[in-house]
Amino acid sequence: MRSFPFIIGGLAALVAVLVARHTGLASATTTSATWLPATKFRSGRREAPSLVVLHSTNGPVGWTARQVAEMWAGAGSPATSSHYVVGPNEVFQSVREDDEAWCAGTQGNRRGIHIELLGRSWATDWLGDGRPVLERAARLAAQIARRWGIPVERRTVDDLKAGRAGFTTHAALTTAFGESTHDDPGGFGDVRWPWTEFLAMVREA
Repeated sequence: MRSFPFIIGGLAALVAVLVARHTGLASATTTSATWLPATKFRSGRREAPSLVVLHSTNGPVGWTARQVAEMWAGAGSPATSSHYVVGPNEVFQSVREDDEAWCAGTQGNRRGIHIELLGRSWATDWLGDGRPVLERAARLAAQIARRWGIPVERRTVDDLKAGRAGFTTHAALTTAFGESTHDDPGGFGDVRWPWTEFLAMVREA
């Protein structure tokens, strides 16, 4: 039999999702993103989102954020998606925040709102040529965190396993749960991801 606190926690999560749906807080019109819907996602959420999950697109050199979003939206699209794709000059939303993107395995999908940054985990200098993307993603992440009450704090592998809310990466989810092989946006251990600078940008946005 489930404990009383567990039941209360589950009800609170459900209420948060229902409130978001009713008020429009999770709609495609609550950010400055261009709506370009993906074809692959899970309708509805199993729990209120508690993570902002950061990714890099790791696509061909020269691709734009629009091309990534169009790939998910087109006929014969791959079995993947993300809530947002961020380029240096534009943001696209592909999945509503109150639906689950197919992005990072069961744990990541059900708990996260996912942001793909145009760049490559092994090559992009996020404080150099990738800085315009980083800054735009920080502004978007700040909106998401405020909407869902997600703390602007880095969450490590151990934090993820403990179910703590906050900010994390696809690489950390891979290490925590082994549901993918991805190391974005800054390699395993987030060795190339500028956590200090990025979270400062989010807090200032």
